[in-house]
Formats: sequence, structure tokens, C-alpha cells
Amino acid sequence: MLGLGYRPFRLAWWVLGFIILFTFVYYLWMPAQINKYVAKGDERKAISGSRRKRTRRTAHPHFTDTILNCFYFSSMMFFSFRLKRDILTFFSTKEKRVVVGEWLIGLIIYISFLTLSKSGSILHTLKSLFVG
Repeated sequence: MLGLGYRPFRLAWWVLGFIILFTFVYYLWMPAQINKYVAKGDERKAISGSRRKRTRRTAHPHFTDTILNCFYFSSMMFFSFRLKRDILTFFSTKEKRVVVGEWLIGLIIYISFLTLSKSGSILHTLKSLFVG
């Protein structure tokens, strides 16, 4: 299905598809939470940085900003190896299931790429793992 034995870089299309799919899921289901989470990093930089006059962002970001925030968050979750504690404490239980689901899909695809993208058949690889 993924073509890992013969065309391992077909996986790039699957990765892009999953990231875009979860971008739209985040945009349709929890755009305000994603915007708050992404903006939380900016607030930390402003507090730790210089004491310049801070401008307040609008409560409703533009459509493009929200899509970019959702795309950023989706790709960040898909390519991360470690699930951060602040993600688990920031979102509600239903939202955590979606976020952790994307993280698990990304982790499974990464592991499958590393283990299955060898030359030869998958059966031969499994046989060499157990027999030697």
C-alpha cells in the first residue's frame, strides 16, 4: 500500500496527505484552541524579551492566519517524536484524542519507514530478523 519495499519515497505523499487532512480537522473542529496554543509561544517570547510596548492581537485572527496555524500545528505534531506535557494540559479530553491520534500516526509511519524501506521483500526481512 505505501510502497515501502520498492518505492519508499511514495511515503512523502502519504505524509503530506495526513498533514493536510489533520489541518482541516483542526480548522473545522478547534481553530480557536490552535490559535491560542500557537500564540502562547509568542507571549513567552514577548515576556522574556525586551520590555517594549506590547500590541494586543485581535481576538479573531484572519482566515489565512488560522489555516497557517493549523498547518503548523499539524506538521509539528506529525513530525515530533516526543509528546510535550504542555500539549496534554492545554487541550480538552476530546481534543487530546485527535492530537495524540495524529502523533501516533506520525510515529507509526516513521517507524514503518525505518523498518520496511529496505531492499528485498518484507517476508525476507522478517525471516532474517527471526532466523538470522
